[in-house]
Amino acid sequence: MRQRLIIILWAVAICCVIVGSPLPAASPVAAAVGRLPINEKVEHLSAYLVLSLLPVISFRNRRCGIMAGISMFLLAVLLEGGQHFSPGGAWSLAT
Repeated sequence: MRQRLIIILWAVAICCVIVGSPLPAASPVAAAVGRLPINEKVEHLSAYLVLSLLPVISFRNRRCGIMAGISMFLLAVLLEGGQHFSPGGAWSLAT
């Protein structure tokens, strides 16, 4: 049951990051997140760290969990690169 809940949380987190990353900087969601008293780089690091760790701690097969966690790095690269094409977004190796 615990593993299933963590996997569901992981899927929801993936959806939130995929939907939230390409949003234009002027969107209400991006503006609300921008008002948080947290550095943008810390926000990104935290989001991708959660995405990487949840499968590692929830998958029964440790190797599959690690591979799923590593695949989140590829997702991060793709989403961060995609920000270049988002209105008001900018790609940066450091974000």
